Amino acid sequence: MLENLKKYFTLERRLVYSVTVGWSLILLTIIMLFLSSYYSIFENLATFLFLLTPIYLCIRYSTFGPVLKTTTAGFTIVAGVSILDYIFSRRGTKGNMTIGALFGVIPAIFFILIWNTLKALYYLIRETITFFQNKNIILASIKGQSVA
Repeated sequence: MLENLKKYFTLERRLVYSVTVGWSLILLTIIMLFLSSYYSIFENLATFLFLLTPIYLCIRYSTFGPVLKTTTAGFTIVAGVSILDYIFSRRGTKGNMTIGALFGVIPAIFFILIWNTLKALYYLIRETITFFQNKNIILASIKGQSVA
């Protein structure tokens, strides 16, 4: 069965699925954000898709590694500052440096996630261009292969 799956997911099929899923998520997110501005019933779904789409794109195009490295470094800094804050602060002022470090790290992680999402969008656009340049060859290759 695993061999059938490997045969099924050829390079051509992976390209078609990647382009289709990527643009579908982006389009669905835009539609849900538009609908949520008029109907409050779509707000939760729009928020979920707004968070899911960049994460999917970063994972799909392997740009999530720098985000994870920055996140672990940031939380290491916050943990170190928290320990120093606990050791050197007085009773009434504990936690101020920790909150400051946390709010200093969160924007950095956010901007790196935005940058990597833009890079993933670039890769999606490049995949789409490749698909449309070779559309006839890709579709002929997919039609020529059986599913079983």
